Amino acid sequence: MEKAAIFFDLYHTLVEEQPDNPFYSRIIASLGLEASSFLPAYKSCGDATMRGVLDGMGGRIAEACRLSNQMRSREQIAASVASCLPIFHAAVIPYPDLAKSLDRIEAAGVPMAIISNASQYSVAVIEELGLFERMDAVVLSFEERILKPEPSIYRTALKRVGACPSSSVFVGDGGNDELAGARHCGLHTILIDRRLTHTERAREYADLVVPSLSAASEAALSLIETSCSSAT
Repeated sequence: MEKAAIFFDLYHTLVEEQPDNPFYSRIIASLGLEASSFLPAYKSCGDATMRGVLDGMGGRIAEACRLSNQMRSREQIAASVASCLPIFHAAVIPYPDLAKSLDRIEAAGVPMAIISNASQYSVAVIEELGLFERMDAVVLSFEERILKPEPSIYRTALKRVGACPSSSVFVGDGGNDELAGARHCGLHTILIDRRLTHTERAREYADLVVPSLSAASEAALSLIETSCSSAT
């Protein structure tokens, strides 16, 4: 029988960053930055940080300072990041049905993995929630230097778990065209409708659309059961 697995996105799927995260105002105040030019520069550095081109939060802040013509010393940035980063992590919280959903899949004996466009500073989020222990693999873009929806990041995760794509499921909120990438690699896809700006676009690539993580876990198990039954 082909081995099945469930692959999860991280942000807006398992966890969410609260919209009023005070980290940004604190880092701006700490470094004496002009927010109107710094914040767009910081946002523009997201992909480079998640691809591992920029070195974590310190590298992202330094590059945003350079792009906004507000140069600060390496020492200043390192001290501010060390002081403020715990504020960032505290504002990233799990969805309330996370534990129950993972328990349900674990009880069914189906392997789980994370495939996330994530930066180095997201590792602490995963550690804090104990997700490294609960997952059979955690594939992060900054380590692989690959971003979803590039096929190789999905194939890396499939290989690490030893799963067959046609029997496996990818669950996500649909950002970064992640469902299109998963479907291209032969996985079934489930969209969690978080009513985000990219949700409607993602529907095209979803085999199923559900309202919550707990609903996604049940739907994924059902898809796997159907796929495995068809394969026998």
